[in-house]
Amino acid sequence: MFRFLKKTSIFLSAILITYGVLPQSYLFQIGSTAVKADSSSSSSYLPCVENAYTTLTQHFTDSFLQGEVSSSSANAPRHTSDYAALSVKLYNATGNQLYLDNAVKAFRDIMTVLEQGPMDASKNKPLSYAVGDWFNLEPLLITYQELKPLGKVSSTDDSYIQYYADQFALFGLNRNIVGDNNQTLSRTAGVAWALNLFPNHPDAALWQKYVDENWNYWWPQRDLSEDAEGYSAIGLYEIIQIAVQTGKVDQLKDPGVKKMFDRYRDQLSTFGAMPMYGDDYFGEAWELCTYNFEYASRLYNDPMYLD
Repeated sequence: MFRFLKKTSIFLSAILITYGVLPQSYLFQIGSTAVKADSSSSSSYLPCVENAYTTLTQHFTDSFLQGEVSSSSANAPRHTSDYAALSVKLYNATGNQLYLDNAVKAFRDIMTVLEQGPMDASKNKPLSYAVGDWFNLEPLLITYQELKPLGKVSSTDDSYIQYYADQFALFGLNRNIVGDNNQTLSRTAGVAWALNLFPNHPDAALWQKYVDENWNYWWPQRDLSEDAEGYSAIGLYEIIQIAVQTGKVDQLKDPGVKKMFDRYRDQLSTFGAMPMYGDDYFGEAWELCTYNFEYASRLYNDPMYLD
């Protein structure tokens, strides 16, 4: 059943992205199941991801990628970061130099915009909207973490990345953006990544405060309150990422947390499809559900999540 979900979700999402039903950012989520999940079964559908990547990124020029970063749309900046992160993960999985070149190109496009001016979100300056894009920091830092050991990150890049991470965290903290929804948890996961990468940053204590506030908001109910298929899948995925980044994986073994995973597992139909419900887009949850259930199978040593 679940193997059907894996392969069908990749092809369906590729079609939906191609025809504009899903945003380009879901290219990264397609890839997360094959190159981000630490799964022995990843190689079986990695070629599908590579084919989708080739088809969907042909028009990704520098001007397009930079335009996404500096766009006035709050949903656009993440597209370039998602593309960069997926590219570098595919490089790690395949050793294909093309993916590394694409990751470096996208990272340089991000830095080009980043270096144009201040990122005060209260002003109409470059990346003011990127600071407000809940999903942007996490894939950007994944890219940074992978490229830095390869000598692709300069000291100037380092300074701007840390400054951006700080602005991103303070945006959430100063506006009291606390909750268990997909947007807030995605922002929290990005800040948790920043804490691991830059633990000595002058504002690290404030970053930690923000991460703790959101984890402590979620922990009492050990579940998500959103009523949409895709948004809940993102939220569950980000809970995993926050736990991994903050050393709280053992807390995920709590029986109450397992009930949360069980609730989503029980939504699967007998042939591996997820029901479409709530204020969301059709079919977008499948890729992250694949990752979430594979992770749950390892966490709880329960093969039922893979079935």
